[in-house]
Amino acid sequence: MSAPPAYVGISGIVSRTEVLAAISAFPGRQLMVGVLASDRTLAGQQNVWWRRYPKIASIAGIFSDDPRCLNLVHYGADTPPDGDTLARLFEMSGHRCHGFQFNGAWPNAHDLWAFRRLYERTGREPRIVLQLGRGGGVAHVAPYASRGLITDVLIDASGGTGEPLDVEGAAEVFGAQRAAYPHLGIGVAGGLCAETVPQVAPLLQRSASVDAESGLRDGDDGGGRLDLERVKAYLQAVAAAVKPS
Repeated sequence: MSAPPAYVGISGIVSRTEVLAAISAFPGRQLMVGVLASDRTLAGQQNVWWRRYPKIASIAGIFSDDPRCLNLVHYGADTPPDGDTLARLFEMSGHRCHGFQFNGAWPNAHDLWAFRRLYERTGREPRIVLQLGRGGGVAHVAPYASRGLITDVLIDASGGTGEPLDVEGAAEVFGAQRAAYPHLGIGVAGGLCAETVPQVAPLLQRSASVDAESGLRDGDDGGGRLDLERVKAYLQAVAAAVKPS
């Protein structure tokens, strides 16, 4: 089994307009459209970063059916989402959703297995990403990767706060994950934008995915607005970094 295609991601998208603007600067790699959800928004409450978290009922309408897009819901909570929570996320995300990234507490392996079966009954194979935070390693991923429950891991100690990526540390984790589970996609995140993408160019050239959030935003009111000029510059920087010399 080979690893899934690498992507270039933008997280915190809240409208179809933002998706279309990103597609207009398409970087060549698959564009990962990351729409954020949390236990608060799933309960109908407003997230403190409300400019990054749409209302749960609007998620399905944000995603595009453009084949260049990989549409993922990024769900974050302090406690593992149970089977009922996963089923509701699946229902609310719509048929254009290609999968999920789990931030914070991960689902337990049994619930994730049942969730995958639910997804596969629609005839679709989900992309399932686990956000690997500070201190996470191969041992943390093993219960999921060894059973074929996930497709990717994202090395990300930032968690959307904009904390710069420890490139050297990420490279070590990347190498360990690639050696242990060559069938997994591996991504990196943390303070990425056009100016910092060159720092991770060696990982991009080893087929790492990348994801950016805080570095593409303007201001901090409600988590800041997505700056579409920064988005375009970031996508162009990724395209330049992976272009054969």
